[in-house]
Order: sequence, then C-alpha cells, then structure tokens
Amino acid sequence: MEVEPAAEAARRPPPPPPGWKLESIRTGAGPKALHVHVGDCAMSGGKPLSREEARRMLAEGVEPCPCCSPENALGMTG
Repeated sequence: MEVEPAAEAARRPPPPPPGWKLESIRTGAGPKALHVHVGDCAMSGGKPLSREEARRMLAEGVEPCPCCSPENALGMTG
C-alpha cells in the first residue's frame, strides 16, 4: 500500500523554530522593525533572522524583546 504524500508529511516532526525573529509593525511608510526576539519566544512572531542579522538589528537600534532578552543570548550585554 502506497502512502500518500500528505499523510507522509503529517507524520514528519515540524521544523525547529528559527533562532531569532524580527517583529515589525505596519506604518503608512511601510513596515517598521519593532523588536528582535529569541526564536522560541512566546511573544514573538515575524520574520526569521540569522544570528548575524539579529546582532546587526540590535546594533542598529532595534529594541530587544523585554521578555526573552535576545541581547543576552547573543552575548551583547555589558
């Protein structure tokens, strides 16, 4: 008996969450970066980021999430 592709896909575990995410809001001028989050933060949503992108966003002044504190996980405190 052949397994249908959808049934096979349903048995696979979901992919891991991204390491980092960028939360943004819509404005009249387009999207605006709001917070950088650790990938599994319950308060996050948004675009997946690489570690380097997350560090750059924080260095450029995007606020870190006050709940998950990605700057700590990225070693950017102090």
